[in-house]
Amino acid sequence: TSSVSEKELEAIKADVSTSIPLTEKMMKLSMSDPKVFKELSVQIDKYIADHPKGRFAPFLGESVKQLKEMVARIENWEKNKVGEAAREVVGKTVDGKDVKLSDLKGKVVLLDFWATWCPPCVMMVPHMKDIYEKNRDKGFEIIGISSDHEKSDLTDFIKEHDLKWPMIFDGDPDKDSISNTYGITSFPTLILVGKDGKITKIMNGAESDLNAAIAEALGEKK
Repeated sequence: TSSVSEKELEAIKADVSTSIPLTEKMMKLSMSDPKVFKELSVQIDKYIADHPKGRFAPFLGESVKQLKEMVARIENWEKNKVGEAAREVVGKTVDGKDVKLSDLKGKVVLLDFWATWCPPCVMMVPHMKDIYEKNRDKGFEIIGISSDHEKSDLTDFIKEHDLKWPMIFDGDPDKDSISNTYGITSFPTLILVGKDGKITKIMNGAESDLNAAIAEALGEKK
C-alpha cells in the first residue's frame, strides 16, 4: 500500500464501497422483483460513469445491458391491457403463408405464446385442439407464436400432433421478436383479442377461464 497515494486509496475505497452492494443486488435479482430493474440499471450507469476503470465495471457493464433489455420487456408487457387495442402481429407461418392480426378483425383471435420445450404448453395442446375445432367455424382463430430454438422442433411437433391453426416461428424471444414486442416472460401466455381488435383477456392457460373467455368474446351465453 506504500506505493498507493492517499487519493488513489480513497478512490479504491469509493469504488469497492459502491460496486459491492450493486454486485450483491445483481446476484440476488429474480423475476419476482422486476420493478427494481430500472432503478438498479440507473445506479449501475452512475457507477460506471464515476468509476470507468473500476474493478467491477466490466461485470456490471455487461449486466446493465441485460437489465435494460428486461426493463424494455417489462414496459412492453405493461402495454398489454384489457380494453386496449392489441399491437400488430405480422409474420409468416411455418408453411410460408403471410399472417397479420389486423387482417383478422371481425374474428376473435387467440394469440398463443408458447414453445415445444415448455411442458405446460405441451400439456395444453389437446385442449387447444379441442377449442379450435369447436370454435373455428364461429369466427374464431388461433395464431401460435412459437419461441422454439429450432424451426424443425416446431415443424416436427406440428406434424406429429396435427395442429391446424397458423403457426409463426418467432425464434429467440430475447431478440427482435413478437414475444419481445409483447413483453412475454413466461410460457404459455394467452392473449385473447376480440372482434374489435381489443384485448379481452390475458391468461396463463387455465382451461376453464379460456373456454369462458372465448364464449363471451364470441357473444355466446356464459
